Amino acid sequence: MKKCVEYQFPKIERKAFSLELTVIHIDRFGNITLNLEEKGYRQFIKNRWFVLTINDVQIKKAFSSYSQAREGELFLIGSSSSYMEISLKNSNAAKMLDAKCMDKAVLKILDQ
Repeated sequence: MKKCVEYQFPKIERKAFSLELTVIHIDRFGNITLNLEEKGYRQFIKNRWFVLTINDVQIKKAFSSYSQAREGELFLIGSSSSYMEISLKNSNAAKMLDAKCMDKAVLKILDQ
């Protein structure tokens, strides 16, 4: 009989004005799910300017719906699973960013 393996959910590394996040899922559309719940994102950002850096690319916008983004624009959005996702309007963010599961991303507050 095989034993189940316990999954260790990647922990968020917290600093005063930044969070080190991990890519935990990439869906068939290329949306990149991070290990940060939308509620935690909102508590951390508190309506301040931010930058999310992943694979040397910076993302500085977040939207509440896909329709708010411009064609080909990278942005953050809360997913249906309540985690934050990196999306690329009408395209594949994972391919554009050459992202894969367990890649690191840093969310930093700019106006502290």
